[in-house]
Amino acid sequence: MKELWLPTLISSAACLLISVLVWGVLPFHSREHRRLSTEPDLLAALRRDPPPPGIYSFPYRGPRGALTARADVAAQLARGPVGYVVIGKTGAPRLTLPLVQHFIFFAIIATLAAYIATISGLKDGAPFIKVFRVVSIVATMPLMLGAAPLSIWFSRPWKSWVLQCADGLACGLTTGAVFGWFWPQ
Repeated sequence: MKELWLPTLISSAACLLISVLVWGVLPFHSREHRRLSTEPDLLAALRRDPPPPGIYSFPYRGPRGALTARADVAAQLARGPVGYVVIGKTGAPRLTLPLVQHFIFFAIIATLAAYIATISGLKDGAPFIKVFRVVSIVATMPLMLGAAPLSIWFSRPWKSWVLQCADGLACGLTTGAVFGWFWPQ
């Protein structure tokens, strides 16, 4: 079903537009980020010995938590704070590459949803509701569930995951609707 490239591209563009609106225009996600009262001191300390971009945990527990049982590490864990920091590249954020990567992410999801729809028995001329149902479910699953491990393992607030679920549902339903409308006849 090579005709599915059009709904793949259209749904990917529509989902990217939804993401830009949700993250850039609507206020919900902007409230997730808070300022540390010690930000100036923290930034000064990080500038003295700038770490390369990456994910850092504190207090550091070693590979697979091997150092957790050490008395000094256990004391630091008990005293707190405990957390994770993502360090990015220095400089103003550039939007072009992340937007392209996000589009590709949506295109991969749409491609997999189209593949599953075709192997599940949907043929040319399938009714809108059948296409919508299969593609929406398949597209929604990674968009909603993919972020859950960040809350489970890395202390991302569950409220943030709930917002991600709302975004994922909107994009999943959009993908299903686009495929339903453009499904080959």
